[in-house]
Amino acid sequence: MDRWRRSAPGDLWIAGVWTVTAVAAVTSVWFSAGFSSAPFLSLACPFRAWIGLPCASCGSTRAAAALVEGDLVSALTLNPLATASLLAFAIGGLLAVPWVLARGPVPARLDRIPRIARVLATAGFLGNWLYLCLASPV
Repeated sequence: MDRWRRSAPGDLWIAGVWTVTAVAAVTSVWFSAGFSSAPFLSLACPFRAWIGLPCASCGSTRAAAALVEGDLVSALTLNPLATASLLAFAIGGLLAVPWVLARGPVPARLDRIPRIARVLATAGFLGNWLYLCLASPV
C-alpha cells in the first residue's frame, strides 16, 4: 500500500480546519502579547513542585510568549520541543489549504505508524525532557 497519495477536493475541509485553527491561535497569541509579564506566567509547575523535576511541557507558555515577541532564541531555550511544535503547527496550518489546492501529496491512511517514526518521536520527547532537567531554564 502506498504511503502517499495526491490530495483530493475531499481533503480541503481538514486543511481548512487546520488553517482556521492556526490563524486563530496565532491571532489570539498575537493579541495577548502584552501578557508576557502577566502573573500566570510565573506560576510554579505542580509536577515540578511535587516531583522536583520539570515536566515535559515546562516553559511552553513562556516559550509561546517569547515567540510572539519575536525572541526565537529565548523560546528555544525555554522549551525546544514546544517551540518547534508551535512553529510547525502555525506554518503547516497556513500552508495546508494552498497545498491541497495544488494537489500536493498527502499521507494515505496508515494502519499503523512506522516504527522509525515512533522511535524518533519518543527520542525527541525524552531528549527534550532531559534537556529541561539538565538546563532547568524554567
